[in-house]
Order: sequence, then structure tokens, then C-alpha cells
Amino acid sequence: GKFPETRGIYEAMMTEIASQIEAGGYHLIFLSTRGDLWRQSLTERRVDGCLLITEADQAIVQVLEESRMPAVILNDTSTNPAIHCVQADDTNGCRAAMRHLMDLGHRRIAYFRRKGSSKEKHISITMRRETYVQVMREAGLSEYILTVDGEVDDFLNQTHTGPGGYTAVVLYSHTEVVKLYSAANARGLV
Repeated sequence: GKFPETRGIYEAMMTEIASQIEAGGYHLIFLSTRGDLWRQSLTERRVDGCLLITEADQAIVQVLEESRMPAVILNDTSTNPAIHCVQADDTNGCRAAMRHLMDLGHRRIAYFRRKGSSKEKHISITMRRETYVQVMREAGLSEYILTVDGEVDDFLNQTHTGPGGYTAVVLYSHTEVVKLYSAANARGLV
């Protein structure tokens, strides 16, 4: 079924996770961390385990620790060894994207993350940006390194000015692709 509080890649992941959980003879209960029902479900042991698809802030981690609930965090990290984490391979994913763009002949490649679009301190932001810079340096393209955390219009102004503009961009998130493409299309750039 559909998961109302998810979108994009999370909906597909949750659909597959639900399929696997149900195949194992378990039931999936989807709870928001916005209210207290999730906390009651854990502390009163109404559930056998917990899969988080949200940032694991300290309050959530504390409840998990106190309840001794088996837990997995999706797309985030935890310093608690009892809480398991599953993350995308941001480094190799960004490296593969950069290699693909370079194989297509692009050398002026920028990195863009729309300010305020995602959790400001999420580890993926740092890993993807650092990998972009590293790959550009390894390819001898340090002079073209441009990382922008800002608004779409500011990014387009910096990267598409005249014939020497950037020809490709690596974006932090799939949702940013739509916003950037729409703005570039409105300017006649695509």
C-alpha cells in the first residue's frame, strides 16, 4: 500500500520493507514521531522492533535505549552501538555520478544543494560534497570546483553566465532536480 508520510525514494523503500516484514510473518505498523503514540507503543512493548525513517534525535534515541527495543535507523547515523543504521553509499554513489558525467565529456561540473532543503547537519550532505570535491581534484579539475548551498536562482546566476558556464551539476537530492530543472527551463537553459 501507500505510506502517507513518505515521498520519493522513501515510499519505494517502505513498500519493499513492508513486503519483506509481512513475508516473515510480522505486521508493519506505521507511526509518526510527531505525536506520542510511537513512544507509548515502544515503552509499553506493543511492538517487537522499530524502523526509523527520520532523523534520530536525542529524544527518540533515549526512548529506544530505555525500552531496549531492537531498532534500525534508515538513512541516518547513531553513536549507540545497540541501534543499527542502514545508509546509502553516498561516497560511491556520488563518485559514480561524477564518473558518468565526466565520461560524457563534462568538465565544468558544479555541486548544488538548495539551502534549507534538507536537514542541515545530515551526514549525506557532507559526504556527497566532499566526494564531489575529491573527484574534481583527482581529475585535475580543481579550477572548476564550485559548491553552492543557496537558492536556485543564485545557483543559476553563478553557473550559467555566458559560453564558459557549467555544463553539468551534481545535486544533493532528487527533489532539488525538479526545482532546478523547472527554473532552468523557465530561463530557456534546457
